[in-house]
Amino acid sequence: MPRQNFISQDFFAQAPEKQVKSALMEIPAFENAISFVRENTLVQSWRFRYEHTDGKAQYIDVSFMHLNDGHTHITMHGSYENGHSFYKDRYLSSALKNFESAAKAALHGSVKEYVPERPRHGGMQQLLQYAVMILSSAGIVFLWKKIW
Repeated sequence: MPRQNFISQDFFAQAPEKQVKSALMEIPAFENAISFVRENTLVQSWRFRYEHTDGKAQYIDVSFMHLNDGHTHITMHGSYENGHSFYKDRYLSSALKNFESAAKAALHGSVKEYVPERPRHGGMQQLLQYAVMILSSAGIVFLWKKIW
Protein backbone atom coordinates (compact mmCIF):
# COMPACT_ATOMS: atom_id res chain seq x y z
CA MET A 1 0.00 0.00 0.00
CA PRO A 2 1.51 3.40 -0.94
CA ARG A 3 2.31 5.87 1.78
CA GLN A 4 -0.14 8.74 2.08
CA ASN A 5 1.75 11.93 2.71
CA PHE A 6 -1.18 14.28 3.22
CA ILE A 7 -4.28 14.66 5.34
CA SER A 8 -7.40 15.69 3.47
CA GLN A 9 -10.68 17.33 4.34
CA ASP A 10 -13.54 18.47 2.17
CA PHE A 11 -16.72 20.53 2.42
CA PHE A 12 -19.49 21.93 0.25
CA ALA A 13 -20.02 25.59 -0.53
CA GLN A 14 -23.31 27.06 -1.64
CA ALA A 15 -21.72 29.31 -4.21
CA PRO A 16 -20.84 29.14 -7.91
CA GLU A 17 -17.32 28.33 -9.09
CA LYS A 18 -16.28 31.92 -9.86
CA GLN A 19 -17.33 33.13 -6.43
CA VAL A 20 -15.36 30.32 -4.76
CA LYS A 21 -12.23 31.22 -6.76
CA SER A 22 -12.44 34.89 -5.82
CA ALA A 23 -13.15 34.04 -2.16
CA LEU A 24 -10.09 31.78 -1.99
CA MET A 25 -7.89 34.56 -3.33
CA GLU A 26 -9.27 37.00 -0.73
CA ILE A 27 -8.23 34.83 2.24
CA PRO A 28 -4.59 36.06 2.47
CA ALA A 29 -5.87 39.65 2.61
CA PHE A 30 -7.54 39.20 6.01
CA GLU A 31 -5.49 36.35 7.51
CA ASN A 32 -1.74 36.87 7.92
CA ALA A 33 -1.05 33.18 8.65
CA ILE A 34 -2.28 32.14 5.18
CA SER A 35 -0.40 33.11 2.04
CA PHE A 36 -0.93 32.17 -1.59
CA VAL A 37 1.97 30.19 -3.10
CA ARG A 38 1.01 29.22 -6.64
CA GLU A 39 -1.65 27.83 -8.95
CA ASN A 40 -1.19 24.44 -10.60
CA THR A 41 -3.03 24.65 -13.92
CA LEU A 42 -2.35 21.00 -14.76
CA VAL A 43 -4.46 19.60 -11.91
CA GLN A 44 -6.37 22.85 -11.32
CA SER A 45 -5.45 23.35 -7.69
CA TRP A 46 -4.19 26.24 -5.61
CA ARG A 47 -1.42 25.96 -3.04
CA PHE A 48 -1.51 28.03 0.12
CA ARG A 49 0.98 28.16 2.98
CA TYR A 50 -0.37 28.13 6.53
CA GLU A 51 1.94 29.15 9.36
CA HIS A 52 1.03 28.52 12.99
CA THR A 53 1.89 30.97 15.75
CA ASP A 54 4.68 28.68 17.00
CA GLY A 55 6.42 28.69 13.59
CA LYS A 56 5.29 25.36 12.12
CA ALA A 57 4.22 25.74 8.52
CA GLN A 58 2.18 23.52 6.23
CA TYR A 59 1.03 23.56 2.63
CA ILE A 60 -2.67 23.36 1.87
CA ASP A 61 -3.59 22.32 -1.66
CA VAL A 62 -7.13 23.34 -2.54
CA SER A 63 -9.12 22.00 -5.46
CA PHE A 64 -12.81 22.18 -6.17
CA MET A 65 -15.39 20.59 -8.38
CA HIS A 66 -18.35 22.45 -9.84
CA LEU A 67 -21.52 20.51 -8.98
CA ASN A 68 -24.28 22.76 -10.31
CA ASP A 69 -25.04 26.47 -10.62
CA GLY A 70 -25.16 27.02 -6.87
CA HIS A 71 -22.94 24.37 -5.26
CA THR A 72 -19.23 23.59 -5.29
CA HIS A 73 -17.30 20.74 -3.65
CA ILE A 74 -14.01 21.93 -2.12
CA THR A 75 -11.21 19.49 -1.23
CA MET A 76 -8.16 20.42 0.84
CA HIS A 77 -4.96 18.40 1.20
CA GLY A 78 -2.57 19.39 3.97
CA SER A 79 1.10 18.42 4.13
CA TYR A 80 4.29 19.71 5.67
CA GLU A 81 6.77 21.76 3.67
CA ASN A 82 9.15 18.80 3.46
CA GLY A 83 6.34 16.50 2.27
CA HIS A 84 6.03 14.47 5.47
CA SER A 85 2.79 13.85 7.25
CA PHE A 86 1.19 11.40 9.61
CA TYR A 87 -2.17 9.66 9.71
CA LYS A 88 -3.28 11.98 12.49
CA ASP A 89 -1.53 15.24 13.15
CA ARG A 90 -2.91 18.02 15.33
CA TYR A 91 -1.09 20.80 13.46
CA LEU A 92 -2.34 19.71 10.04
CA SER A 93 -5.87 19.13 11.34
CA SER A 94 -5.86 22.58 12.92
CA ALA A 95 -4.54 24.18 9.71
CA LEU A 96 -7.25 22.50 7.62
CA LYS A 97 -10.01 23.52 10.06
CA ASN A 98 -8.76 27.10 10.14
CA PHE A 99 -8.50 27.27 6.36
CA GLU A 100 -12.03 25.89 6.01
CA SER A 101 -13.44 28.46 8.42
CA ALA A 102 -11.50 31.23 6.62
CA ALA A 103 -12.90 30.06 3.27
CA LYS A 104 -16.44 30.00 4.66
CA ALA A 105 -15.99 33.49 6.14
CA ALA A 106 -14.70 34.77 2.78
CA LEU A 107 -17.64 33.17 0.97
CA HIS A 108 -20.14 34.77 3.33
CA GLY A 109 -18.36 38.11 3.11
CA SER A 110 -17.98 38.52 6.87
CA VAL A 111 -14.43 38.36 8.12
CA LYS A 112 -15.62 38.62 11.73
CA GLU A 113 -16.90 35.03 11.53
CA TYR A 114 -13.35 33.74 11.20
CA VAL A 115 -11.79 32.81 14.53
CA PRO A 116 -8.65 30.65 14.22
CA GLU A 117 -8.23 27.86 16.72
CA ARG A 118 -4.96 26.71 18.15
CA PRO A 119 -3.87 23.09 17.80
CA ARG A 120 -4.85 20.91 20.71
CA HIS A 121 -2.13 19.46 22.82
CA GLY A 122 -2.53 15.74 23.36
CA GLY A 123 -2.01 15.67 27.14
CA MET A 124 -3.73 12.34 27.63
CA GLN A 125 -1.87 10.81 24.71
CA GLN A 126 1.48 11.94 26.11
CA LEU A 127 0.58 10.55 29.53
CA LEU A 128 -0.28 7.20 27.96
CA GLN A 129 3.00 7.16 26.03
CA TYR A 130 4.99 7.83 29.20
CA ALA A 131 3.11 5.10 31.08
CA VAL A 132 3.81 2.56 28.33
CA MET A 133 7.46 3.62 28.25
CA ILE A 134 7.82 3.12 32.02
CA LEU A 135 6.09 -0.27 31.91
CA SER A 136 8.27 -1.44 29.04
CA SER A 137 11.39 -0.32 30.92
CA ALA A 138 10.27 -2.34 33.95
CA GLY A 139 9.71 -5.34 31.68
CA ILE A 140 13.25 -5.07 30.32
CA VAL A 141 14.65 -5.04 33.89
CA PHE A 142 12.79 -8.27 34.77
CA LEU A 143 13.90 -9.86 31.50
CA TRP A 144 17.50 -8.86 32.22
CA LYS A 145 17.32 -10.58 35.62
CA LYS A 146 16.03 -13.79 34.02
CA ILE A 147 18.83 -13.85 31.44
CA TRP A 148 21.66 -13.36 33.98
